[in-house]
Amino acid sequence: MLRHRLLTSLIGVPLIICIVYVGGYYFFISLLAIILIGTYEFFNIMKNKRIEYSLYGSFILNALIPIFIFIGKQKFILFLIIIFIFFSSFWKALIKVDINKLIEKVSLEIFSAFYVSLFLSHFLLIRRLSNGAKLVILLLGIVWLNDSFAYFVGKKWGRIRINKHVSPNKTVEGAIGGFLGGATTALIFGYFFHFNLLLVFLLAIIVITFSQIGDLIESAFKREVGLKDAGTILPGHGGVLDRFDGLIYGAPVFYYLIIFIFKSLGG
Repeated sequence: MLRHRLLTSLIGVPLIICIVYVGGYYFFISLLAIILIGTYEFFNIMKNKRIEYSLYGSFILNALIPIFIFIGKQKFILFLIIIFIFFSSFWKALIKVDINKLIEKVSLEIFSAFYVSLFLSHFLLIRRLSNGAKLVILLLGIVWLNDSFAYFVGKKWGRIRINKHVSPNKTVEGAIGGFLGGATTALIFGYFFHFNLLLVFLLAIIVITFSQIGDLIESAFKREVGLKDAGTILPGHGGVLDRFDGLIYGAPVFYYLIIFIFKSLGG
């Protein structure tokens, strides 16, 4: 398990860094693939809820959101979602004449659009900033080192569970280790990127907080349906949602903090 986890990281991290710095279509296509795989994993989790859904419709909506952002047409995303709600409801209620759990079905599809696609699509907005490549690397470093330190510290010294009903393996000690690891990583990256270290530290603390909450939310989803991992595509890590769960909330928070509060970091 640990060997697979380390091997996946050794191969994946350098590749991701290269893609981030190259940017452009390579970055966009990679993110789109992550979003579509994450969409499949999300509905794979939810299928145990015995709620029918339109996987193909959600694939189309969840692909169009990053496409619109990539081409600079993000102002049309709300309109896109409204149209999807209309046609999804129309198809289920009037064409298929299936009103059983209609609200739950449409709500699940819309939630996946926000939770998986829109939230992760903020990476495109971050990459578009003047210091975009450095900021994406900074965000990945903060969240993933938070995850790693939380995992190893919790495994070694974890005693006090955060919430045994949601995730029995997550502990207060692990969370503290995550904060220390993520914040230290932020300071190291900030130093080499010539960022204001105080701003980077404050940014990291806020992002780590939301990242750990996102991790717990993802665990709650899986716990509800009796799954340990969202997928198996990443050996030692599970699925895309298992590796990116902290970034689902971390990316939007990171972006809006840069835009509205820590503006000098955006370049």
